[in-house]
Amino acid sequence: MIFECSCGFRPFLHNLQPVQWTTKVRNKGPKDIMAVEDMNGEVRFSTHLPYPNNLSRTLLDPLESLLQLMLRWDPVQRGGALHHESRQPQCFSVLEEILSMKVVHILNMASTQVHSFLLSPDEGLHSLQQRIEAETGIQHLHQELLQETGRLCRLPAQARPPSRLGRSVPQAENIEPDGTLTSAPSAYDTKDCPNVFAPLQF
Repeated sequence: MIFECSCGFRPFLHNLQPVQWTTKVRNKGPKDIMAVEDMNGEVRFSTHLPYPNNLSRTLLDPLESLLQLMLRWDPVQRGGALHHESRQPQCFSVLEEILSMKVVHILNMASTQVHSFLLSPDEGLHSLQQRIEAETGIQHLHQELLQETGRLCRLPAQARPPSRLGRSVPQAENIEPDGTLTSAPSAYDTKDCPNVFAPLQF
C-alpha cells in the first residue's frame, strides 16, 4: 500500500497477476523493492522507487529504507530484526521515525518549484530562511513567507530587519509543532516583491 500510494502501481511486475509474478520475483535481492519487465521480457529489479513519484526528496530515502524492510521475500526476515525490548520488527521503529518527522513544503512562486525541508525540534524561522537562501539563491532579507491563507509570517517587531523596500519584512516568530508557520494578524502588500514563498502544510 505504501508503494502504491507513492508511485501509483504495485511494486512487482504490476502488469501481471500475483500468481504470474511470484515465481519471477522470489529470487530478488533482500533490498529490491521494485521489479519491471524490459522489452525483451527480462525482469529488472531496483532498490529505489521509480521517478516520478508522489514523494518529496526529504521523504524519499526514509521510505525506501522502510520498503526495503517490509518487502523482503523471506517471511522470517520481512520487517527486519526484532527489537530486544519491544519484540517488534525493525520496520515499526523506522515507521515511527518517519511519522514523527516535521516537514515544511514551500512553493517558490517565481519558479513554481516546491522545496521541502526537514525541521529539527528547535528549528527557527531564521535558520529555515538561511536554508531557503542556500537552495534558491534568494537572500533571506528578500524573502516573503506566506501561509496558504495568504497571511504573512513575521518576527517580533524589534527583530525585523529592514527590507529593500524601506519597510519591515514580516517573518514568522517560529514554526509550530505541526510544521506550519505562525501567521501574521494583518495583510501585507507583496505586489512589489517577486520573491514570495507560500508555505504548504505537510
